[in-house]
Amino acid sequence: EYAARYDDERIYPWGGESPDCSRANLHMDGYDCVGWTSPVGSYPDAPASLGLSDMAGNVFDWCNDWWVCDLGTAAVTDPVGATTGDSRVLRGGSHGDLDHHLRCAARMNMIPGIGLSRYGFRVARTVTP
Repeated sequence: EYAARYDDERIYPWGGESPDCSRANLHMDGYDCVGWTSPVGSYPDAPASLGLSDMAGNVFDWCNDWWVCDLGTAAVTDPVGATTGDSRVLRGGSHGDLDHHLRCAARMNMIPGIGLSRYGFRVARTVTP
């Protein structure tokens, strides 16, 4: 979520403008923008200063966090979360989802091991100085 919102609390990775087919691969107005997954880098970098692309739409990103319905209200940086659970968190929305799933703060959940074209993962690494 931090990478998608970056430092200005934007609603969507590209800013505050509503999603459309030029900003993300999603389902809107009764049809799919593309109808399947898009190649990486098909949509504008967002946030551009971090060099990130496709932070919303295309495929939901599996997260390592177990799903918890009540996250509480206290401000926490990178909370540890539950140590076990039945389903994992998915973020970012997909090519078959509506615009509200593309919000930076939106979270969904699914049982691990379910394989659909709408679910994927983002390879990330920590850069060490």
